[in-house]
Amino acid sequence: MKYWFIIHSLPAYFAHSDFIGKEKKRAKKIEGVNKGDKIVYYATGDSVVVGTFDVIGKKQEWTDDPKWEGAHICMKIKPRKLAPQPLFIKIHDIVKNIEPPISIFPERKFIPIKFKDRTSVEISETDFRSIEKFIKEYKTLQKSLFQGPANDENLGAPQRFRNLNILTKTSPL
Repeated sequence: MKYWFIIHSLPAYFAHSDFIGKEKKRAKKIEGVNKGDKIVYYATGDSVVVGTFDVIGKKQEWTDDPKWEGAHICMKIKPRKLAPQPLFIKIHDIVKNIEPPISIFPERKFIPIKFKDRTSVEISETDFRSIEKFIKEYKTLQKSLFQGPANDENLGAPQRFRNLNILTKTSPL
């Protein structure tokens, strides 16, 4: 059994939350991942960790999926622990806050180049367990996006927008 960071994207996750895969011509990038392995699903671009998963299916080829263009080599996955949606957990929070630091980022600084042009990066069992524990214990910040004083009672009377005319085919010019 091996442990991996799988580098994917949120659109790929939302298209198929039960599979990981790579285009057939680039499948060598996931050739080390096998049934029985455990993964940390990292969504590049958004720089968030979606959760941890078990790889429960062997490699198979997909050719006719409208969500993933072209032939892909895919493996079925099953969630172990999912991070809170819709924002998931920023990779920077994981790298800065896990104690002791995960070995791939020992200086507590996320270095994206370690994931560049990769689909999978092997990690230690200790790192996997630390990340999974962090996800289980993670509490989202309940900060409001609006930081000013409440204005519930000073909004004024409702406006009538009858005077705004939207042009349509039947509207007079």
